[in-house]
Amino acid sequence: MTHVAKRPKRLLSTLVGLVMIGGMAWAGLTYGPELYDAAVASRYQPDSAMQAVIDQLELTDKGRQLLYASQPQLQDKTEFNKSCKSTERTAAILGCYHLRRIYVYNVQNQELTNAEPVTTAHELLHAAYERLGSSERQRIDKLIEAEYAKIKTNPVIASMVKYYDQAEPGERNNELHSIIGTQIGTINSELEQHYSRYFRNRAAIVARSDAYQAVFDKVDQEAKALSKAINQEATQLPTDQAQYKEMAEQLSADIKVFNARAQNGGFRDDASFQAARKKLLARQRSLEAQRLAINQRVEIYNAKITRLNALSVRVNELNQSINGIEQPKEQV
Repeated sequence: MTHVAKRPKRLLSTLVGLVMIGGMAWAGLTYGPELYDAAVASRYQPDSAMQAVIDQLELTDKGRQLLYASQPQLQDKTEFNKSCKSTERTAAILGCYHLRRIYVYNVQNQELTNAEPVTTAHELLHAAYERLGSSERQRIDKLIEAEYAKIKTNPVIASMVKYYDQAEPGERNNELHSIIGTQIGTINSELEQHYSRYFRNRAAIVARSDAYQAVFDKVDQEAKALSKAINQEATQLPTDQAQYKEMAEQLSADIKVFNARAQNGGFRDDASFQAARKKLLARQRSLEAQRLAINQRVEIYNAKITRLNALSVRVNELNQSINGIEQPKEQV
């Protein structure tokens, strides 16, 4: 008798699930997306890792509800790459907002710990932008475009926008809404007020973004300086080496002439002999100093090449740590 009761119990469970889902869809149609978001958000429970990220965002109640309605997940590489297609990635290739869900790559590199909260904030602003009404979106778009006009010469911003124009045509304002909100500190007060709907302390998010980007900037700046120095030395060093060789050959020839004169009585007295000898010794010392300097430059040159190669490996390691693929590069 007992085993007969199990079947209706499973059926009852299925029906409850259907009623709940149907109720949520009905709520979305009847009362709009905010009530639907509230219903979805009420069922979301972040795991401890995601909770640690959320705690860093200092969200308002509205921001927290919207984030929970997006059911954010921290995912490892294989899982993340299944969730996020290339055309849906953020500029840092660390997250995506797809079908009203937020996916964030679980960065293991301790130097890049700021990446996860910044990416989560970036994707949250996609969710916010999607929910803007028509007239409100037009207003925000105008503010975004005005702000973009101030920062479009920033090479990082320009590169990101160019990438998005290619990867996601027609989504510029959507992307700028997230970029400006998480990466630009000083903005128009009206736009700041808009972001304050979601973040209690947007400046802290921008600071985290700056800290995350600084890890890459430091490597990039050192690599550029090394490349410039290597290229300059690669041009000048062979010229100086050739000049040294010519001077060394000339000194060797002059020494042979001097020795021949000395052996054949070519000097009228000891004073003229000593004077000629002194000049040759001075040239010899000067040339030796030049040789040592060139050798030192060669050592430094080789060390710089070694360091540049190491930085190349470092860049690859950083890029691998943010999803195992390189960040989008500007198309030539």
